[in-house]
Amino acid sequence: MSEVQTIADATPSATGVLARTPLAHLYIYLSERRLTGTLVLRPADGPEASLYIREGHALRIHTTEPAHYLGRVLTDLGYINEHQLRISLDRLKAERKQHGQILIESGFISAAQLADGLLQQANRKLRAIFRLAPATTYAYYAAADFVGAASTDSPIAIDLLPVTWRAINEYPNWDTVHATIQRVGGGKMHLAHNADLARCEFLHDESAAALALKTSRSIDELAGLGLLDARTCDLLVYFLMITKQVEVFGSTVGDQDASSLRFSRNSSIPSGPPSTPGSTGSNSAPSGAHATAPVSGSRPSSLDLLVPPSGPASTPSGVTLSASLDERRIEVARIHDNLENLDYFALMGLPRTAVSADVSKAFVGLAKRWHPDRLSAEFAELRGAYATVFARISEAHGTLSNDEQRAAYLARDPKGSSASVDAAVASSLTAAAAHQKAEFFLARGDLSEAETLARRALELDPQAPEIQSLVAWIDGSRAGASERAVEEAIARLSLALEASETLEKALCWRGALFKKLGRLADGIADYKRAFDLNPNNIDAAREVRLYHMRQSKDDPSGGAVPSSNASTNLLRRLMKK
Repeated sequence: MSEVQTIADATPSATGVLARTPLAHLYIYLSERRLTGTLVLRPADGPEASLYIREGHALRIHTTEPAHYLGRVLTDLGYINEHQLRISLDRLKAERKQHGQILIESGFISAAQLADGLLQQANRKLRAIFRLAPATTYAYYAAADFVGAASTDSPIAIDLLPVTWRAINEYPNWDTVHATIQRVGGGKMHLAHNADLARCEFLHDESAAALALKTSRSIDELAGLGLLDARTCDLLVYFLMITKQVEVFGSTVGDQDASSLRFSRNSSIPSGPPSTPGSTGSNSAPSGAHATAPVSGSRPSSLDLLVPPSGPASTPSGVTLSASLDERRIEVARIHDNLENLDYFALMGLPRTAVSADVSKAFVGLAKRWHPDRLSAEFAELRGAYATVFARISEAHGTLSNDEQRAAYLARDPKGSSASVDAAVASSLTAAAAHQKAEFFLARGDLSEAETLARRALELDPQAPEIQSLVAWIDGSRAGASERAVEEAIARLSLALEASETLEKALCWRGALFKKLGRLADGIADYKRAFDLNPNNIDAAREVRLYHMRQSKDDPSGGAVPSSNASTNLLRRLMKK
């Protein structure tokens, strides 16, 4: 058992509020990162709760207000009756023994039944914590055990994933649920290749609904199967999204308010993992590649994840405005909501040794990207968020460029935020930022910059199939690439597609490389798959149409055309042009 330490003088590794990072997201974050430490939750009024986590599993839970007594849990399970419960409680008052020990000594339960009762008691307490109000603050203490002997000890380590699913059903946070599933819009969901449904401990109908997503479906189509009621269906989609067990494509999000869209299917905690006091945390956008050259000796700004739009020209070719706006909503909301936790230096992308000239230079670059007056009409709805962010940048600039104010600031925050940022989270999000920008430059035809960013993303997150496929495409499509290099790129794209078969771009890229080698049948098969995934993929539709036209010249009866109900009409229109 871990040594129980004293919390009074300890500094938390991360803090936050449940209104910004819901408890479901915290549980999933702790589980996926296999963290060890203590999570303490303190509501404005009411009982506190704390739990000790070891390698992502809950071992001990304590609440300052007793709840879910062991005797009542054993009664509910049918292991003891009311008469036996009263007898054991009378002994408990008179003897300094644990209730479970008394029940075993009395012959009322077996050791196995006690173990099951303790497990169920711990599960109930873990779920009951979801009743805490959104204003509840949390503090996470890494590698520390502050949950003492008064806690409920589980006989086995409890997996937080199934606990989260049951808790979501019992105590749903509908604002968060609706904001998350709106990300699907009119798009489709497909079960991820690495989905672990068995671990979720779904009931039969819940499991059947999740398995139904092996076929791409919209939320309405999933609900239309009649496997679940509407309430449970929405909760299932929410849970699968925040645990990254579904991939979403073809989203048509359009009208949601920016402040409600804090979630991305690429993040294990959509509204961000725990953030450290004064830190960039992971709610903020970590560094990506720069739109402007950084100050000498600086690190990338936390705000460099986005290149804020300055007009239609900033939208990459082939990327629809709605999708670009959707992504900006998410990232701007993430940064906007975490401003209070951003260290001034991290905010501006500066080392703590930066001089006034560095601060001024960094401010000019950030102002070009974040001043609300630089937004075009298409992005007017983001103006308020940009104004708030820019005000914070101005505040940081004013403080750091004034020697007296800077000294006072450093005295308050001598270590800076970067010391406590979870390195794995920062690396993952930085990889996502670099990948996003790599695709931007690739669409603009800047292969050199795209390659630099893509390889940086791959170094940071080598297991991400979307990044693997982008690097493979760059290697295989470059001018002068040998036949062997193209074949190797195809093999790497195939591995990425094995990991995530709904990577639409990877299918198109592999199709293009197949064509480059003269393997037209293989190429057109990939284009057809991409077209079926997204009937609005004009590139894939064009390739299918051209193939059909070539086949028609050789075979008057015509070649086969993809017959997906969702895509047939569009393809026919294209073939008439």
